[in-house]
Amino acid sequence: MADILTDAGHSVAMLRNDRLGKPQFLSTNIKVFEFIMPEGYVPLDDPGVVEKMMQMSIIKLFDLATGYSSLICDVILKSDVLKTIKYMDYDLLIADYTELASHIVSGVLKIPTIAYANEGTYPDSFVGTLKVGHPVPWAITPILFMSYSDSMTFVQRLVNTGAWLGWGYGSYSSNVQLKKIITKYSLNISTDTAGLGGVCLVLSNNHIALDYPRPLMPNHKYIGGYTLQPSKALPDYITKLLDDLPFNDVIIVSFGSYVKALMNPEKYEVLAEAFARLPYTVLWKHTEKPPANLGKNTHLIKWLPQNDLLGDSRTRLFVTHCGVSSSFETIYHGVPVVAIPLGLDQYKHATELTCRHNMGVVIDIHTLQANALEEAILSVLSNTEYVENARKASRLIRDNPVSPKETLLYWVNYVIKHGGADHFKSEGMENLSWYQYFLLDIIGLALLIFDILAIVCFFSCRFMIRCFKNYSKRKQD
Repeated sequence: MADILTDAGHSVAMLRNDRLGKPQFLSTNIKVFEFIMPEGYVPLDDPGVVEKMMQMSIIKLFDLATGYSSLICDVILKSDVLKTIKYMDYDLLIADYTELASHIVSGVLKIPTIAYANEGTYPDSFVGTLKVGHPVPWAITPILFMSYSDSMTFVQRLVNTGAWLGWGYGSYSSNVQLKKIITKYSLNISTDTAGLGGVCLVLSNNHIALDYPRPLMPNHKYIGGYTLQPSKALPDYITKLLDDLPFNDVIIVSFGSYVKALMNPEKYEVLAEAFARLPYTVLWKHTEKPPANLGKNTHLIKWLPQNDLLGDSRTRLFVTHCGVSSSFETIYHGVPVVAIPLGLDQYKHATELTCRHNMGVVIDIHTLQANALEEAILSVLSNTEYVENARKASRLIRDNPVSPKETLLYWVNYVIKHGGADHFKSEGMENLSWYQYFLLDIIGLALLIFDILAIVCFFSCRFMIRCFKNYSKRKQD
């Protein structure tokens, strides 16, 4: 995103902590402000931490994330980095909504803020932290960590409701912590609008060709696929490798950056055993110790030009964890999948690819067996329906009135030009409490009126019956 904005002529700076490694910018004109994390700090994306996170409930997950974010807020506020940034008088802040520090930076700089959601449209719960006022009908909106579609059974809706309530708890606890930080540092930020209350627009990495339909307010814009691009020529070492192989058809295997934390060596052996049986060339992104039963047709590569390989005509299948970038790339290039989600938002994307678009099948990592994986791969490769569906999905994601990249640039320029976009926000939705959102006050009033009418009717009927009995008795006398 920083490169795209720089190429469009914007002066871009990025605020990041020093443990993130060297920035992978293409442009050399991006200014980087780094704050120094304390000794002993272990980042939230550390493999060991990720492994523990996978075992946590959604409430404990929020508590952990809030603790990490609070530490980052302390580090930023104790440094002079915000004073420097404020002095440089930037026009716009694009903030990762998941970071508590983003809320602080937004409040301190007091400039128009765009919230960015990389993994999907889940910052906008009415009990969420953004206060941007989006409706989230739980009956058709599965939470990020579930493998549900938008057509859920009763049990799934029950579980989904519980998960959303847990999300609400996390949002509430984040706001409580945010207000404590504001008070601790005597910041000139209203606690009534704590939680990125200054956000005028939400840009999310969603695309209707991938994601299930759901209601959105005007201040939420989809830019899903803004990083997608046609495949380029493969590196020489990959080209030479493919040209020298006996099998022309290729299977790409990649499980993302967190695979070390989410998959154990025993699973690697199962994968290798299944791949060794296939009459295809397998290119596997793998940085760990080679499995003992690695087949001659399987080639381990520490870094894969994934987008370029998916766009190569020899690629027949993608075995993937279904991270957001991998999901967009495989649908863009129309490659069928065998999805093996490992955690977090990957279940959501796996469901969208395999259930909504029917361009592959899902394998459960917890019950992974070589025979089942081999059968799944061969079934997808032998069924032309999966290929046709993948190609149809590819046509859909490429067919946009305006490209996602241009959409991103348009709305960034729009907010800068007009000094915000608050006219897109619904004040009613933003200010509704949870009981007002669900019309519980209206329902309560209706029930009260109904009860009053029922009581009046009951006693009226009782009175009339007594009168009738007394009249009948006098008549008999």
